[in-house]
Amino acid sequence: MDNKHDFILKVENESAISSLNRFVHRRFDRTTSVWTDCAEHNVLMFVMDGEAVCSLADISGETVFHRKVTVLPKGMPFVMEFRSGCEVLTYSFDSYIPMDTSVYSDMLSDTQPDDDKPVAFDIPRVLNAELVNVAHNIGSIRTNETLTYLSMRKVTALMQKSMKPAQTAKLFAIGKSELGGEICRYMKMLENRVRLTKKPVNVEF
Repeated sequence: MDNKHDFILKVENESAISSLNRFVHRRFDRTTSVWTDCAEHNVLMFVMDGEAVCSLADISGETVFHRKVTVLPKGMPFVMEFRSGCEVLTYSFDSYIPMDTSVYSDMLSDTQPDDDKPVAFDIPRVLNAELVNVAHNIGSIRTNETLTYLSMRKVTALMQKSMKPAQTAKLFAIGKSELGGEICRYMKMLENRVRLTKKPVNVEF
């Protein structure tokens, strides 16, 4: 008699999709839940195929990601359920990531930072092609710091080129990273400038 059982649901911790300053590529062959009480790093996540469902401890409801890019902020508790066949590529970071600083100057003034909820946007085709390239060469890229930096630099350059400036800003406006802090401060400056320029003034001649 065979007593082995193949469980439908598999549970792993955050390290299943997160490695600081490194790419992680996973294709889930069965439904897998990845959880954490407090995310150790900011996780830039590309859901390249299949579906991932995110549940946050302090927010009701679920968010479904399919061919989306999102950032899970550091310190956030979450449960991420990756459906069978889901393919993801992640990059975890604590401070800055290799990208053009025009992310500040190109931002739109109506972009509002939201540290509590991750936002998600469609992955453009040109960006997806580069993500597939990274996934195919993950073995050599992961073990080499220079290759990781150059690959990440290319990914962020394509993100800035193929996505709207406000989308890139919203993705990285996460308060628990140096990059997010700078973006949030810049947004406040833009917001204050708009308020000042729109403030009515009575002029007497």
